[in-house]
Amino acid sequence: MNIVVYIESLKTFTSGMPHRGMLKELIKIRNKDYFILVLRKGVIPTYIEKMLGEFEDFNNWELKTEKRSSQISNLLALFRIKNHCNLKIKGDIYLNMDANYLGIKNSPQIITVHDLSSVKKNKTSSISFIKRAARKFMISNGIRHTDYIVTISKFTKNDILSYYKSLKPITVIYNGIDSKWHNHINIRNKSCNNYWIWYGGFSKRKNLKNLLLAYEQLIKENEQTSLDIPNLRLIGNKNRYYHQIKGMIEKSTWLTNRVIFKNHMELNNLINEVANSNGLLFPSLYEGFGLPVIEAFSQGVQVLTSNSSSLPEISGGNAVLIDPCNIVDIKKGLNSLLNEECINKERKVKEWSLKFLYKNSAQQYSEFIDLVIEENNNNDQI
Repeated sequence: MNIVVYIESLKTFTSGMPHRGMLKELIKIRNKDYFILVLRKGVIPTYIEKMLGEFEDFNNWELKTEKRSSQISNLLALFRIKNHCNLKIKGDIYLNMDANYLGIKNSPQIITVHDLSSVKKNKTSSISFIKRAARKFMISNGIRHTDYIVTISKFTKNDILSYYKSLKPITVIYNGIDSKWHNHINIRNKSCNNYWIWYGGFSKRKNLKNLLLAYEQLIKENEQTSLDIPNLRLIGNKNRYYHQIKGMIEKSTWLTNRVIFKNHMELNNLINEVANSNGLLFPSLYEGFGLPVIEAFSQGVQVLTSNSSSLPEISGGNAVLIDPCNIVDIKKGLNSLLNEECINKERKVKEWSLKFLYKNSAQQYSEFIDLVIEENNNNDQI
């Protein structure tokens, strides 16, 4: 069977990561099938080249390039062209790691909807108005016209059913994390480190301003006490929002020497940073999944996260939940992390994180592909 996989969305640095890992496992599992990986023409990022290099152990795949560039496809989406992302490559089934509709002739077709942050009037979206308009059409068009929909959380599934009033079946397949998070050998040295950690892409949606205001209040209120408040490490690549956050910190005498910035780092180094931390702070306003929560749990690390969007679902009752819009509530959550009663959950959270692995996601995608093929074969016989 020829499985066409549209991997353009895997060029996205962070959100594409779990599906890059999942795809490798899927190709390994379905070694009797042939995978045709499709990219738009243009420069291939180094991490996509690295992914393809890891596929060299397998002989059941090839890479093909569509002549239409992603810029043209996005422009057509802006003008609401239904077949803006049409593929001219034949296969037995089409798997898209994003929500784009791949054309009426490409069936059966499975799309993946991560979240509706670009569809709903969400002021916290990290992309520009023009890109958001195109993105909104891409997702809506895909949901309305594709054969099968996969989402990465029950939250996103319910969001789709509510927003679109859709009766179309939706399958939830959770993201996975790299097995290195579980296999990595790290000597934890909390005595030499005393810090909380946040990492990801700097954007308004990540709610760092409210986090810093709550953190600042916590420091102020305990200036004359013996409470040992950890420093805060923010890890991510510099962008426009990073400079806003940095400027906010520089204006505060309470935060200047407390908050440390680090650029995004290689996986092994990131695992060390997380494992040696006193906890992950992840108070996002909106997440379709929230990968750092699971990654932190894999290291037995405490997590503070939001009581909204997918985060209560993904944390599974193992995190300190706060109202991300309430600075006082975030501060209370930080106090909870300092309470010894919140510790000793290491084994429980590690076990929870084992549910979310690349190979688990790949197995579920494989089973869903079989289900789709069987269903379509039965329809053909009617």
